[in-house]
Amino acid sequence: MTDLEIRWIQMVSTAEEKAMFGLNSLHDDAILAADAELKRLREAVRDLNALIIYAQETMAAYLVPDGIDADQAIERVIELLDGPRQREIQKAAFAALKETT
Repeated sequence: MTDLEIRWIQMVSTAEEKAMFGLNSLHDDAILAADAELKRLREAVRDLNALIIYAQETMAAYLVPDGIDADQAIERVIELLDGPRQREIQKAAFAALKETT
């Protein structure tokens, strides 16, 4: 039985129906744990994607004629790749990945 099938049964079934499929509270706990891991992974991907978008915006601001100069672009990229926010995001992403392995 797939995780998706188990989740569906857990959500819509009565206690008798769950017992018929051999499911119990341990399955509920496993589903809750998987949901929490999935939430952390989604947050990590969202935050990493935000860093990528900021880098793209920085490059776009540098490339337009009246945009930022090279020094400003480099400063932003350094902060982006080696700043406190990046370290926080990367640490959370590594932690979320570690939990899934």
